[in-house]
Amino acid sequence: MSDDLWELEQYCEEHLTDYEQRWRLAKRLYQEKDYRRALEHLQILTKEWTPRVNIIRYLAATQYRLKRYSEAMVVLEKAIEVWPEEVALREQYARVLETAERRLTAIKVWEEIRTLVPNHPHAEHAIARLKNVHEAPKPEGEPHDAQDSILAQTSTQACPQCGAQNYAALDRCWKCGASLIEAAGTSDFAAPLVAAASDVWRPAPMAAGPSFVWPAVAGVLSLALLAAGAVVTRQHLSFVEEYLSGSVYARAGRVIAAELTPAHLALGVVMVVVWPTVLLAAQILIGGRVRPVLHALVSGIFLAALAYALSWLPMRLLIPALLLTMAGALPIVKFGMNLPAGRALGVWFVHMVLVALC
Repeated sequence: MSDDLWELEQYCEEHLTDYEQRWRLAKRLYQEKDYRRALEHLQILTKEWTPRVNIIRYLAATQYRLKRYSEAMVVLEKAIEVWPEEVALREQYARVLETAERRLTAIKVWEEIRTLVPNHPHAEHAIARLKNVHEAPKPEGEPHDAQDSILAQTSTQACPQCGAQNYAALDRCWKCGASLIEAAGTSDFAAPLVAAASDVWRPAPMAAGPSFVWPAVAGVLSLALLAAGAVVTRQHLSFVEEYLSGSVYARAGRVIAAELTPAHLALGVVMVVVWPTVLLAAQILIGGRVRPVLHALVSGIFLAALAYALSWLPMRLLIPALLLTMAGALPIVKFGMNLPAGRALGVWFVHMVLVALC
């Protein structure tokens, strides 16, 4: 591994939400034929970043290189639903289908391409070739029509800006970021893929990626719960003032609650600070990749706000409220922080133990 690639990987480990650099790292790893590590970063990008055409194409191409044809087909099928006008996705899908020996489906896809682009330069040729292809088994270990590789990895071109060597199907230079589309040749079969992928930074037709939905929702709910807790706290503080002035008489339970109100308020402040920290600590103790701090922060604040608001319920309801908070924390850890089921269960258990100890 070159020094600059190692430094880029270290940077991405330390800056988990710098998706631009992670995208750059994924392309570099693909160029180096380190497909397994490239796949890891591409999967992170598809889950956490705003969906983009070229990331999906690289993800499918990487799965193709690892001979995970069924996974590549699923990725491309979903992408076509999001970007139905993106012909390059259909071309790539057809190639994966052909390699997976699903030639009839591949023919249908090429026919769809021909319908979308009547003057497509390769659709007719591909349909004719697939209809007349020899049915003899291909040599073991060598994909059908290997020269039609998904991203034309074997040919290179020099960046017109800095002179760095780039694989022909890249849209931008890995080193300086300059556009390579104009410099790309059109002589090989992969040239249409390069041209079709030129508008790679167009986001999917949705308001925001899924990774931004939970922080926004949790933020609004946390503010509402904190506001409710503040109202109840104010009411109790008013009672404390009246009680201390001797203007009201109350039962013993109300007196005890009044005496404990300052401590109750302090506990709420501590929970808002401690809970997000505990979620991060639990992830570190369980091991594996730590999710972005934003997810732990909003999830922890939401749980703390919920626990504080419920803590003002009458004494007889405190135990059910505690159980409700504990149970509600599990789906929040799983879906709000987007963790695998097994790891989410471990983080939930460890963080509940840490909260209890705090």
